[in-house]
Amino acid sequence: MELSKISGCKIRQCTNTSKIFKNIATLTEATKNDISFFDNRSYFLHYKKSKAGACVVRPEDVGSAPRNMALLVTSSPYSAYALITDAFYPNQPIKDAIHPSAVVHPKAKVGKNCYIAPHVVISKKAKIGRSCFIESGTYIGPSVIIGNNCYIGAASTITYCVVGDDVI
Repeated sequence: MELSKISGCKIRQCTNTSKIFKNIATLTEATKNDISFFDNRSYFLHYKKSKAGACVVRPEDVGSAPRNMALLVTSSPYSAYALITDAFYPNQPIKDAIHPSAVVHPKAKVGKNCYIAPHVVISKKAKIGRSCFIESGTYIGPSVIIGNNCYIGAASTITYCVVGDDVI
């Protein structure tokens, strides 16, 4: 996949346009085979010291980049990085399944096309909308309402609330 086409970025400071990147990573954890992004001035020192092979940056940050870092330049690094992330990790279709180790209270309601991962607890009168993906170890408290097309990350605790549709 060609990163400039996916992200809409202009390539700068790149000596090998056929380089293959293996993953995405934070500025501090990235290696020469990873792509990262810099969009928050609070992380400026991390950016200057990063070992990332490529980084999505704003035009004004090109001059501060480490010498061997390829740059993907855009006015919106966060959005471009999201597009790159989607290319590396495309969404998998949701499997309509509740893992055997998940505990769903008999008075809870789970919509169609939901995936409930291992060790999830869904409490009494909780309502989960359709096409939701709830990661491992999550606790959904009593009477919580989660809308349609939601993604709840691993080890989350959700209590005393209503979550709308299309929420991550």
